[in-house]
Amino acid sequence: AWLPSYNRGALLHGHLSWHRALFALQAGDGEQALAIYRDAVGPAGSQALPMFTVIDGAALLFRAELHGAAWPLALRRELAAFARARYPRPGVPFLNIHLAMAAAVAGDQARLAQVQADVATLLAAGRQPSGPVVAVICNAIAAFSHGDFEQAAALAGKALPDATRLGGSGAQRDVLLDLAIAAWLRCDEAGKAEALAAARSRQRAGHLDERWLGRLRDAAQA
Repeated sequence: AWLPSYNRGALLHGHLSWHRALFALQAGDGEQALAIYRDAVGPAGSQALPMFTVIDGAALLFRAELHGAAWPLALRRELAAFARARYPRPGVPFLNIHLAMAAAVAGDQARLAQVQADVATLLAAGRQPSGPVVAVICNAIAAFSHGDFEQAAALAGKALPDATRLGGSGAQRDVLLDLAIAAWLRCDEAGKAEALAAARSRQRAGHLDERWLGRLRDAAQA
């Protein structure tokens, strides 16, 4: 209730708006999530630092894609262009995975391949303190973008145990589990998707997986 009157230039305005949008998306209200993105999360509305705008914007757009929401391509390209202009080369590991997401949602395969290659180079030079997990996640995002869903699910699952090395919050790192669930669903491995969603539902908060489990129930009935 207080967020509309919260200073839009405050450090956390965009990120708190991201949380609101994510709740809406998880509840199945894609239109509300999109409205919040336009207003306060994406480059056109956010007054956050560029790194935060890229991270929150890319994460929300990528999750919308995982949930099957058809958000405008222009919005996705706008975010990808913003990310490419502000961060032409990868650097910070947590940002790097979001640069990959930004390229993936825009369908910019050349930029995505560049991010993967640059991350691999940084990793080989010992300049990714999080270790190999950053490259594994970038590769999982790329595999999903290329339609190789089995590979995407396998790589996301491989990354999950080491995801905390990237930093960020549990809510931010949940995108990896969503990626694995969405990928397993897309390669008709409903049992594997359900196992992941049900485990998180038991361990964390039910709203994170109500939609996933509901889609699985609907598919089983169909």
